[in-house]
Amino acid sequence: MAPVRAVPDSSLVEDALLAVLLNDPSLAALLADGVWWDVAGEGAKQFGIVSLIEHSDVPTMGGRAWEDYLFLVKAVMLNASSAQIRAATLRIDQLLDEQPLVVEGYGCMAMFRESRVRYTENDAENAAIRWLHRGGRYRVQVALTDAPGVTGDRTKRGSREALTRTSGSVVVDR
Repeated sequence: MAPVRAVPDSSLVEDALLAVLLNDPSLAALLADGVWWDVAGEGAKQFGIVSLIEHSDVPTMGGRAWEDYLFLVKAVMLNASSAQIRAATLRIDQLLDEQPLVVEGYGCMAMFRESRVRYTENDAENAAIRWLHRGGRYRVQVALTDAPGVTGDRTKRGSREALTRTSGSVVVDR
């Protein structure tokens, strides 16, 4: 019987992304009510939200080679000034765009902002209440460190152009 290949828990990637945001003192000062997964805590007025938009596994001839994530990461503020939310959004981008992500069992191939998010949500009952939403959709691509057919140094900072597929294997070009 062939040995069962141990694969890392995909939620470790989500945890690592959230940890980058939660552990930054500059972002914590701008988002006083913290950074949350999907929904903020009750009473929060200045916070960050991280949500998984989509995920896919990319196979190779021996199983999963790498994983591709698209996250929504945004600052949300109640009746804030443009300068306040702009500063929080800039800090999020500095932390995530073209930066390495350290995840046990994975090598970071790329992390970058794919598109910008900006909208205002008006309260249905009170027109004076406005929620500002600013941030982006961030692509994260990670390779399993023991994936068969995966070559290249996956621990260096990646970029949009860094990843190519050849004959069922992943090659990281630097």
